[in-house]
Amino acid sequence: MPIDSTATPHPTESCLVESEPHPASSPLLTRLGIAAFAAIYAVILLISAYVTPLSRTQEARVLETARQMRDEPLSGWLTPMLNGEPRLRKPPLPYWYTAASYNVFGVSQVAGRLPSIVILLGTLAVTYCFARDVIDPRAGAIAACTLAGSYFFTRFGRLAETDAPAMFGVLVGFWSIVRAEGARAVGRRVAWHYLAALGIVIAAMSKGPPAAFVLAFLIYLCVNARSIRPLWRFILSGAPFVAAAGALAWYAFIALDEKGGVLLEEIHVVSTGSNHRGLFVQYIPELATGLLPMTGVYVMACIAMVKSWRTESVVRLLAGTGLAVFLPLCFVLNNQPHYLLPMLPGCALLCAWWICRAGSMRSLSSQRSIVDVVLFLTSLFAAVASIAVAVIDVRVNSGRPSVAGIVAIFGLAGQLFLYQAVRRRATLGQSRLVFVAMIALASTFTSTVWIPTTDSNRMSRVADAYRQSFGDALLCSDGEPANLVLCYEMRREAVNADTPDERRAFLTRHPNGVVMREIDLSVAANPADSIPPDGMAKELTVTLGDKRFDFYRVVRSTTQPTTIPAAR
Repeated sequence: MPIDSTATPHPTESCLVESEPHPASSPLLTRLGIAAFAAIYAVILLISAYVTPLSRTQEARVLETARQMRDEPLSGWLTPMLNGEPRLRKPPLPYWYTAASYNVFGVSQVAGRLPSIVILLGTLAVTYCFARDVIDPRAGAIAACTLAGSYFFTRFGRLAETDAPAMFGVLVGFWSIVRAEGARAVGRRVAWHYLAALGIVIAAMSKGPPAAFVLAFLIYLCVNARSIRPLWRFILSGAPFVAAAGALAWYAFIALDEKGGVLLEEIHVVSTGSNHRGLFVQYIPELATGLLPMTGVYVMACIAMVKSWRTESVVRLLAGTGLAVFLPLCFVLNNQPHYLLPMLPGCALLCAWWICRAGSMRSLSSQRSIVDVVLFLTSLFAAVASIAVAVIDVRVNSGRPSVAGIVAIFGLAGQLFLYQAVRRRATLGQSRLVFVAMIALASTFTSTVWIPTTDSNRMSRVADAYRQSFGDALLCSDGEPANLVLCYEMRREAVNADTPDERRAFLTRHPNGVVMREIDLSVAANPADSIPPDGMAKELTVTLGDKRFDFYRVVRSTTQPTTIPAAR
C-alpha cells in the first residue's frame, strides 16, 4: 500500500506487508474458536464476581447508591442519594444500569458487577473490530486476547465502578472516527460520526472528563493529516451537537437544581490532585504493571513503532489512541492507576500490530526471532509465577492447596508446554494467536479468581457480627463518613454524625441506635478513640486487618463488650 504521510489511512486497508502463507482456516472453526474463548473468559469473570470480596470504596459507592435508588421515583434517579446526601461527584450512568440489574436479578454482588462484565466483553469486541479494520482479522483476535489478559483491564474493569464504561465509550469514539474517515459514502460517514457521538455520551455520563479523550484523538488525526478535514467533517455531520445534548443534559439539570457546587468541587479535586496528587511520570511504571503479562511485548512494540513512524501510517494511527489518553492525563494532578484504563485498548492494538508485522514474509528472520523470544520469555515468566502461586496458596490454606490455586498453577505452567506443542503443528501466526489466548485465560483466572480467595479480610464478617449483636438497629458513624463497604454488606443506610450535637440528635430520634467508630490501627493510637461517647458503652469490637470497628449503644446494662479478633 502506498504510504501518504498527509492522509489518514483507510481503516479497511491492511497496513501490514504480505503475511506468511498458511493453510486456509475454516471460517466455522475460527468462529468456534472465538466463541469458545469468549465463553471461557465470561465464565471466569462471573466466577470472579462471586468470589471477589467487596473492598474498594469506589465500587461500594456505585453498588450502595444504586441499591438506595432502585425503588426511588424518577427524581431519585436523576439526583442520586447516598446515605441521605446527594451523590453527584460522578455522573449517574453506572448507578442507573446497576440499579436496573438489581431490579432484574435482585440485590447481590454478582448482579451489581454483571453490567461491568458485559461492558468488558463489549470492549473486547470493539477492540477486535478496530484491529481487524486497520490491520487484519488475526491481529484483531490477538489484540482482543492481549487486552483480555492485561492486569488492570481485569482488576478494575470487572468491578462495578465508573472506569469500564468510560473505557468502552472512549474506544467506541476512537473506532467510529477512524471508520468515518475511511467511509466513502457521505451517509456512512455521518452514521459513524453519530456512533462516535454516542461513545462521547457514554464516557461523559460514566466518568465525565474521559469524554475529552475522543476529541483529543480527533485533533490528533488533524495534526497527523496536516489538515482540519477530520474535525470539519465531524462538525458538519451534526454529531458534536448530539454529543453535547446527550452529555450535558444531566449536568445542566443538576446545575439548575442548585446542586452545581458539588460538580465544581469535583472538578477542583481532579485538577488540583487532592489526596491523590502526583506527577505524570508515575503512570509509566503503573502502565507497565497494568499490561502484565504482556509488558515485554508492548515495550518491543513501542521500539518498533519509533523505527516505523515515518514509513507506516498505521503506526501513527495506533499511537494516537494512546497519546490521546496519556497526554491529557499529564496535565491532571489527580493521578490514580485506574485512570489508565482507556489507554489499554490502544496498547493492545500496538502489541497486535508488532506481533503480526514481525511475522510477515518481508520481515527479517531476526525480527521474527525477536517476537518468538519475547513470547517465550513471557510464557516462561508465567510458568515461574506458578511456583509463587503454589507457595502462597499452600501457606494461606494451612498446607492444603485450594481448587482455585491448583487451576491457576496448571494454567500458568501448562501454557508453556502447550505453546511449544502448538508451534510444531501450526504456522507461526496461528501459534502466536493460540499463545496469547492461553496466557490471557491463565492470567485472568489467577488475578481475578485465585488472588481474591487468599484475602480473609472480608467486610462481611463485620456485617454478620453487627446483625447478630444489634439486629436491625440503625447505624450512625461518629466523626467520619460511614464505611460504604460496610453499608452495602449490611444492606442499609447509615447516618453520618460529624459533631456531638448531630450524634445526640440521632440518638434522640433512635434511642436504640448504634454508634460506630472506625479506627485505623496502622497509625499512632489516638487516646480520644478509647473514650466512649457521652452516655454510651461499647458493646462490640471487630478487628479486620489494620482496621478496628467499635460499636456503642446507650448505657442500659453492665454487660461486657463482645470482641471479635482479626481474621487470619
